[in-house]
Amino acid sequence: MKKLHLIIILIALLFAFAGCQSTSDNDDSDTGTTTGDGTTPGDGDDTGGTDDTGTMESAEVTSIDLAGVDFAVIINNSSSAALNKSLSTTTESTHGFYVKKDGVMKPINIGGGAGKTVTAAYRVRDSVIKTVQLRDASGDTTTAFVRPDNSAVELPIVPVKSSNLGNADYFVEVGGKIYFRTPDNKLRTLTLPDATASRALSTTTGDVTADIASGVEQFAIHENGEMIIDTGTVVNYVTSDSTNDLDLNYPDTDRGINWNANATDNHFFMTSGNGFIVQRGGMDDDFIRYSTTGGSVTPRYSQQIAYYRYLDGENGVYYKKSTQKPLSSCKNLTTGNKQILICDDELYSIGDASTDLSRIDLSYSEHHAPGLQIAATENYLYMYSENSEVLSPRVISRENVFNQSSTELVPVFATIPRTIDYKVKPNTFKASSTDTSGDVLNFCAVRQSDNKDVIVEIINADTTHNTTVIESACDQLISY
Repeated sequence: MKKLHLIIILIALLFAFAGCQSTSDNDDSDTGTTTGDGTTPGDGDDTGGTDDTGTMESAEVTSIDLAGVDFAVIINNSSSAALNKSLSTTTESTHGFYVKKDGVMKPINIGGGAGKTVTAAYRVRDSVIKTVQLRDASGDTTTAFVRPDNSAVELPIVPVKSSNLGNADYFVEVGGKIYFRTPDNKLRTLTLPDATASRALSTTTGDVTADIASGVEQFAIHENGEMIIDTGTVVNYVTSDSTNDLDLNYPDTDRGINWNANATDNHFFMTSGNGFIVQRGGMDDDFIRYSTTGGSVTPRYSQQIAYYRYLDGENGVYYKKSTQKPLSSCKNLTTGNKQILICDDELYSIGDASTDLSRIDLSYSEHHAPGLQIAATENYLYMYSENSEVLSPRVISRENVFNQSSTELVPVFATIPRTIDYKVKPNTFKASSTDTSGDVLNFCAVRQSDNKDVIVEIINADTTHNTTVIESACDQLISY
């Protein structure tokens, strides 16, 4: 009997020990177990944090540190993994948004925005506001509008380009409102309560106003608020007090004939000086500048001065200025305080009220080919070109288009065919001007000698053109 009691006691002790061991295991795993409401039991933090003081990052973007950022890099494709492995955990970006600091790529600090990645960013023309577009795991896209103090408002806005112009705006700020076009072709505005102060946007989505117009396929807006609105079948010049159909014949008393913009046929227009440039159709397929004079819309032939000289017998030949290039191949840029229009390999100086539009010949430079990338500063144009022809170069150059001089900025890598080592990625060729570094070029490229992704910066591109390279993936380069 004593032996039986002893066996029962031993068995009881074994069960007790096993029960204690099981309880200990459950305690250790509490931080990894959730209840039915998704909270973690026993940690005292209903937000799902791992300790009492931890907080989860907000899904709403509240700030983006863009102070002093002239350009930023978006890295979201498969090459991001390789980049992130090369960075320490303190510099790894969960948003895919980087800036070059101290010679390396570092993440731009974004407050909030958990689970979201940056997919694009746009400058807001004529505004202190900057924008960053984000996408969450479900594919929903929003736009964060960033104030000068880096605070941000995230709104359910997806913009599309204002027109078919190659470098058309996504957002334009005029008179305290930001104008933009939606994917379903609605022209809308976003009110800026105080565009000059740090609080440049309200924190509510109620700032998005009703549609200005629907079915808008293109629009161009002047700083005075006048617009050209293209609905595909009708193109109107909208002044502050009226709407004018750009298919109407506008009388010109000087020439004694009617004008006909035929903007609906060509869908070619952009802001210029105090008005707009459109492309005329019909017999005289030429550029015309429209502006408001004395309350009415007035056309001005692009070669009006030359035409008068022709009528007066000063010119034996009258030349029209026109292009057969699609608007998508054209960019509207400003350099040397002059507005220029570049359509592939055609370049026009737009002129003003006292100067005709004129064609600038690019034949002085052997470097340029269709499909070139062009960036502009106040001083120069910068061009990257690449031609598939065997003996044509891949080159980056600085162009003074007004005295027709060209300077190569990157040394030739191979002489046959004559070319440079960098194959620049599309739509990443950017230029800006600074007080300390002169003209600055930035671009994403694949270095041909070792097939590595790189980000190239050329400072003082207008003088000594010093080049630095960061080995890094680069899907998109944003220039503010």
